[in-house]
Order: sequence, then C-alpha cells, then structure tokens
Amino acid sequence: MSLDRETRRALHDVLSDCHSASQFVHCVQAALDDLTRSACRRHVGDVGPDEVFDMVSVLATLKGRYIAEALAEISSKRNPAALDVGRLRVLREQIREIESALDAVRSAIDQELVGVRGVNAPSPTGSQPVLRNHPE
Repeated sequence: MSLDRETRRALHDVLSDCHSASQFVHCVQAALDDLTRSACRRHVGDVGPDEVFDMVSVLATLKGRYIAEALAEISSKRNPAALDVGRLRVLREQIREIESALDAVRSAIDQELVGVRGVNAPSPTGSQPVLRNHPE
C-alpha cells in the first residue's frame, strides 16, 4: 500500500522528532490523532443531532427486536437444539455494529474531531459533510 502525501509527511515528522521508542509511540499517537482529525474533516464534517438520535433509535429498535425474537423463539420451542439461532445472530451482529458506530461517533464528538450542528460549542471542523454517503 502506498502512503498518501499527508501520511508520508506525518511519518517523516514522527521519524525526525523521535529519538526513543517511547517518544516514537507518543509521536505515532499524535500522528494518528492529526490524521483522524483531518479524515473526519474531509469525510464527515459536522454531525447533526438528528443523525446521532437516528442511530440511537435504530439501536434501541434492534435491541427490542432481539429480545422479542429470543423470547418468542425460546417459548415456542420445546427442543433448544431446534432454535433458529441464525435470525438471532444477525440481529446481535447488527446491534454490535450499530453500538460500535455509535461509540465511534460519541468518541469523535467528545474528542472534538467533529462538531455538532446547533450545539453551543466551537466547531473544530466548520465544514459540511463531504463523503457522508460514500465512505472510502
């Protein structure tokens, strides 16, 4: 994989500024933070509160469906081996993915990698979403 210009520059800075393994690890984290901030600015822009609450709503719905499916499946079968775990597994995987995505959004907001439109806080990006519907 070839490195883009921004990543090559960050690597050069890390290698020129670090003189010990401990410094290297610290510099790598700083470079990751800078590159992540830049990527969020380029790909996300500011987040709308409605977008975050849409994720929360989807997650709550999936959790409710999972619980309902599990209870229905277990109460309708006398033989546990006959349970249709496939549907439950798909719901559980969807829940985990949405939880992971929501954690990433919350973390990005908390670390001020993205701003929240309409919230009285400085917006670190000040930009609109660029590739929101077209992730790389």
